Order: sequence, then C-alpha cells, then structure tokens
Amino acid sequence: MKKNLLLTLFLTILSGALYAQSGTLSGRVLDGETGEPLPFTTVAAFTGSELVTGTTTGDNGRFSLELPYGTYRVVIQFLSYQEKTFPTVSLSADKPAHNFGDVALAEAEETLQAVEVEAQAPEMQLSLDKKIFSVQDNLAVKGGSATDVLDNIPSVNVDTEGNVSLRGSENVRILIDGKPSGLTGANALRQLPAELIERVEVITNPSARYEAQGMAGIINIVLKKNQKNGLNGSFDVTAGYPHNYGLGANINVRRKAANFFVNLSTRYRENPGGGFTNNRYDSQRILSLSDEEEPLTYNRLNQDRERMRTGWSHNIRLGSDVYLNQHNTLTGSFLYSTGPGVNTSSLTNNFLLGQNLQIFSLREEVENEQDQNLEWALDYRKTFDKKDRLLTGTVQYRLRTEEELADFNERYFLPGREPAPRMPDIQRSDNDESQQNTLIQFDYVDPIGDKGQWEMGTRNSFRRINTDYRVDSLSGGTYFPMDRFNNNFEYVEDIYALYAQLGMKHEPFSYQLGLRAEYSVIDTELKTTGEENSRDYLNLFPSAFLTYSFSKLSSLQLSYSRRVRRPGFRELNPFRSFTDPRNIRLGNPNLDPEFTHSMELGYLRNFSKGSLTSSLFYRHTEGLIQWYSTLEATPGEGTDDQENITIINQPLNLGTRDDLGVELVGSFDLNKWWTINQSLNVFHSTTNASNIDQELATRENLSVQTLGWQTRFNSRMRLGKGLNLQQTFFYMGPQDMPQGRRLSMYMLNLGASKDILNNKATISLSVDDLLNSRKWRMERLGTGFTSESEFQWRRRSVSINFNYRLNQDRRSSRKDNRQDRQERQEGNGEEMGEF
Repeated sequence: MKKNLLLTLFLTILSGALYAQSGTLSGRVLDGETGEPLPFTTVAAFTGSELVTGTTTGDNGRFSLELPYGTYRVVIQFLSYQEKTFPTVSLSADKPAHNFGDVALAEAEETLQAVEVEAQAPEMQLSLDKKIFSVQDNLAVKGGSATDVLDNIPSVNVDTEGNVSLRGSENVRILIDGKPSGLTGANALRQLPAELIERVEVITNPSARYEAQGMAGIINIVLKKNQKNGLNGSFDVTAGYPHNYGLGANINVRRKAANFFVNLSTRYRENPGGGFTNNRYDSQRILSLSDEEEPLTYNRLNQDRERMRTGWSHNIRLGSDVYLNQHNTLTGSFLYSTGPGVNTSSLTNNFLLGQNLQIFSLREEVENEQDQNLEWALDYRKTFDKKDRLLTGTVQYRLRTEEELADFNERYFLPGREPAPRMPDIQRSDNDESQQNTLIQFDYVDPIGDKGQWEMGTRNSFRRINTDYRVDSLSGGTYFPMDRFNNNFEYVEDIYALYAQLGMKHEPFSYQLGLRAEYSVIDTELKTTGEENSRDYLNLFPSAFLTYSFSKLSSLQLSYSRRVRRPGFRELNPFRSFTDPRNIRLGNPNLDPEFTHSMELGYLRNFSKGSLTSSLFYRHTEGLIQWYSTLEATPGEGTDDQENITIINQPLNLGTRDDLGVELVGSFDLNKWWTINQSLNVFHSTTNASNIDQELATRENLSVQTLGWQTRFNSRMRLGKGLNLQQTFFYMGPQDMPQGRRLSMYMLNLGASKDILNNKATISLSVDDLLNSRKWRMERLGTGFTSESEFQWRRRSVSINFNYRLNQDRRSSRKDNRQDRQERQEGNGEEMGEF
C-alpha cells in the first residue's frame, strides 16, 4: 500500500514537472452592465475536454495565462454570469501572445437555481500550508458541538476523553480565531455549539510566526462574524434524541464606521455512554506486591460502566470593529460561557478467582459541576499607504473556573445478589480549579519590493492554574479526609517569544526562512507537601519553506520546522484520580518537554472540477511523553481497609519516536449536483524507549513499531429545489502502541436539508453514528496484568435543526459574493504571512 501511494505521489509531481510554458493569453473581464472589473473570475484553457491550465482575475479584472504553443478552447466564467467561450485560440512562435481586450460578461438570470447552490462556501479549500474546511453547511454536525465538528475533519480524531489528535498524534495546538482560548479544553469543546463555528483551518507544519507549541500542527477554529453591510444574521433551533435542545443567534450590524456582532446560544444535552474493562492479574505478581499474608481473594476484575453526562451550556460572544480611519481598526470582543451539569455513572465490579465470581460491587457516582469561562480581547490593526505593510497587536485576558462536587457509594454483594458482610464505601470529593491567562502579541509585516516580505513579532503569555482537590470517606457517621488523594497544586507558566522571517519570490521558486526564540519559565508546587519543581529553558525553533510552481494550478513545497510539546498541567499534577480507585491516573512533576523536527513534502494540483493535495511527512521526536501503566496493591478505601489491586497510569519521558507517513486529501465535483471529499492518511511509527532501563522497556513492550491508517469519505448531493443530502464514512485501522494495541473503529453519519420560506430558512435532519459503531477499543499488556476495554463516549443520536437567515438569502448579490471571496483570500494570506 505504501509503495502504491508513494508511486502516485511521484507520478503526480512528475506530470507537473513536464509542463512547459511558451505563450501568453491576457485580457480584462468586466461586468457587462456596470463596466466594473470582475475580480476572481475563472479563466481556463482546454484541449478538447481536458483542462490544460487556468487562473483567476485580479482586483482590476485583469488576467495573464501562460501556455505551451497550441490551439485551445478558452472558457471565462463567474458566479451568476453567463459563461463566455472562445472556441479557437492559437499560440505559436509567430504569435506567442493573444490579448482578448475587455471581455464583458452578462448576468445569467436563467441560472438562478445554480447560483443558490454555488453561493454556499466551498466545503473544503486546499493550499500547501493549510487546509480550510467550511462547516456552516455541513449536515453531519447540525445540532452538535465543536467536538462533532472536529471529528468530521480529515486526519483529525476526538477520543472518548475529548482529546484531539491530528495525523495520529495528540500533540496538536487548538486555537479559537487564531488565539488561545478557554473554549479549547475537552469539556469546553463539548459545550461549544457547532452553529457558532464558521470554518476550521488545519496547519500541519506551521512557520516561525506561530507559537512552537503543538508537534503535530495547529487547528484553528474560526467563529462566525459577518461583516456585510446593514443588519443581518441567522437564528437556529435544535431538537434531538437523546435529549438535545438548543437555541442560537448570530447577529451582525455594519455601518460605515463600525461593525457590531453578537453570538448567543443556550443548549441542554444528554450524552449517554458506557463500556467495559476486563483485567487479568498474574497471581504470583499480586502476592509479591501485597504486604498481607491472607490468601488471594481475586485475580480477575471485570468492569461494566454506564455513564450519562447531562447539562446546560450558555454562551455569549459580542464585539465591535471600529474603523478609526482609513488605516486604523480597533476590535474589541468579549466572551462568557457557563455550563452547569450533572453527571452520573454506575460501575459494576465483578471480582473473580479463576472463573468463579467471589463478590461484586456497584459503585455509583453523582457529580455536580459548574464551569465558567470569561475572555476579553482588544485587537489593533494598522495598514499603510505602502501596499501589504501591516501592523497588528492583541491583548487578551482569560479566566476559567471549574467546581466539581461528587458523591460515591459502593455497595458489595455476594454472587447470589445478597448483600455481602462488608460495609459500603461512601466518599465525597470536591475539586475547585481556576485558571488565568494573559496574552500580549504584536506582529509586523513589510514588503520588500514586489518579490518578497520580511516579518517580525513578539508574543508573551502568562498562565496561572490552581487546583484544590479533596476526598473524604464516611466512617461512623463522620467524614474523614483521605490524605492519599487530597492535594492543592499550583502551576505557573510564563513564555516569552520573539520571531523573524523572510520570504522572497523568484519565479518559479519562492522561499521563506524563519527563526523563533522562546524562553519558558515553569514552576509547580504541591502545597499539601511543600514539594516544588522549577524549570526554565531557552529554545530556538527554525522553519524553512521552499516552493516551486509548475503552473498556476500546481506547485510543490518542501518545509521544515522544529516544534515543542510542554507537559500539560494535568500531566504534571501528581494527584490521584478517584472516579475508579482500581484504575488511577496521576501526573509526574518531573516530566521534561518533548521536541520534534517536522519535515513535509507537499504537492497541490488543481483541476477543472476539483483539487488534490498529496503530502509526504516525517517527524522525529525526542523526550517522548508516554503514559505508562504499572500494577500496585493499594490500601482499600472502605471502612474495613481491604486491599485493592490497582493499575496506576502515569506519564514519563520514554525516548524517541519517528513517524513517516503520506496523506492524500481531495475534493472533486463529479457533476453540477454531486461533490465528494476524501482523505487517506497512512503512517509508520517507531517508538524507542531509550531513556529508561532497557530491561524494563523490553519487559513492558515500550519500544514498538506500528503501521496506522485512517480514511474519511464525504459525499454531498444537491438535488435541486433546495434539497441536499450528505453521507460521511470514517474508518481508523488498528495500531500497536507501547504496552498495548488500539483496535479498529468506524462510523457512518447521514444528513439531509431542505431550503424553505423562499430560501430564507433551512430545515435539516442529521443522524450521528448511524450504526452505533463509534467505540474505542484497547488492549493493554503490562507486568503482571492484561486488560481489554471498550468505551463509547456518546451513542447514536438524531437531530433536527431549523435555521432562519435575516437578510442572508442564499442568493447573495454578486457584490457580496465577490467581497466574501476577496476577504477570505486576503485573510488567508495574512494569517500565513504569505507574499
């Protein structure tokens, strides 16, 4: 399979390399009625039915197209205008140039229905350095959350705990509107409604302009903020099963000197889930761990879990763009979200000796949580008389608080379901966590003639986290603290960064070189014991990009960057979780950051009815952070203090990991009513546990080689009269991991929508995980134990969504359509520092 994929990549690149330019076609495209230039008009040259090359017009409506000598059919087309075709245009050594002069396009009244379809944002836009996925019209996520959105993006996965991975790696940085946000945590992403999201940008190999955090790349979630003139907006009503009810509004008012926007949403949602874990323990290993001389009571533990997450999420986001003058814009924004909820779970523990059930218990948990997130930001943007010179600044403050109160009740029964002669374990926990973040950032871009630009900036971030966790156990009618689980942990992180990069273009080559310096200061303190850990380090992060353009439709790019993954707060916090005292997670305050060298060779090819991006990537990681499981015999938590067999999960720095993979992402219009998107990601990983004792690494199977792959296929059918159908299929193959193996998983989502009320509203139906097959399955193997598990975070769901558009008819005016396309292209260039 790998050979075939590499051969496909090579042949595609070779086809572009054989392309030779000889003659030139040029001209200007105008609106036939007003005489105004038409930017972004498509100009394509064909031989027969095969596309040779193409381009789009600039802001002034002009175009220039280079072609080998020959005879061509030239087609000029723009949304909502009549297509104009020149059937025979010849280029030769005697006549190497042909100027069409002014080409006037007339409005196509008879194609109004087609305009309704094409006026929607393209579902996927590809470039060499990032992929842009529009989710506004994605039927698969209607009525869902941000995690549903990300779980439908090629090469992106969200696991049962809400952790996001890109190309098989969880070391990915998630941003909101290009900045860090309290909305990017696992719980927060589940509370962020999908209807607030406009698009998702995936950057697999960021340049020095971006913070170095995130080895696998950056995922940027862009929230809705319209800038069309006047009053406009959209309103959403959602209902679904399991219970899912929501209201949302996105309102925008634009006047000459200011633009005001507000996003509101409120939602109640229930997420049922569950699964099982079966542990097998080696009897001799258990006896060697135990200090007790009593005979073995069990050597197998079968667990069955049912879980229900319920709760509300309320979000308000508002702001304003104030145009101070021609060159200065000030944007202020404020966001507040809160999510009160009640989570319940029941865990049945079956304790067996051999095949014989000795005793079983029912552990029930009721947790009340209250999350609050507050963010405000002030953005400044200054342009200059010199084209493309730009200065931007951002000041952001975020405060997130979280309180969780939980009650635990574990009762024991004999095999015949009679109460066992053992007192119930009754506990309670209280977790208070607060997080403050401050960000100050400035970026400056200055062109160098017409062929390049240089750029520099600074970024300073300050983070403070405090968590106070307490567990009490009931004995004799009084609650007593369980000191092994109680802690007060403080985390301080300050990062100071500077960067500079230079980009130049010498046709057909262009390059960009950058260097980023980050100085990090990290302090942790476990206040209950006085244990402190302070670290500071200065690191350099270079980046380099070299691009060769075969034509305006195809280009090749080689890129390199160095990235870092700093240990997260929960990975450093040495407190023991308590939801399941027989499977415990705790952090490691001695973790070091891991560093990655990332290289990528990408080829982009545009066709008349689609595009294809192929990427060959390699990552070398040093100081790999990996979760490691060991077996312990721990004191029981009940009143009779019986011993438990516990699997302890803790992160440590293993050594190195090498990832080599290929990714193909394509989007094609099979005809006017059927579009398909597909992606394939195949990678080979080698983990070398060189940082720890080799005897231990061999015994625990920590050094491993594996082949992983995943594919996603999306089909969208526009059947006319506002009726759309969508199908999404995802499959992830099995993959070996240190101490175990992750098994395969697949899912199928369906959606349908219909425009109503004279195209001012849309009603849609979506079925998430139709086959109820999205189940994470794992096998683990450690010293003295084996384990197999299956867990389903959320089960099959059905949602109905009603969307009403205020002054946002799908049949947008030509002016609005051109403005949107131009702003999107300009914004993409600014975000990437393109020239």
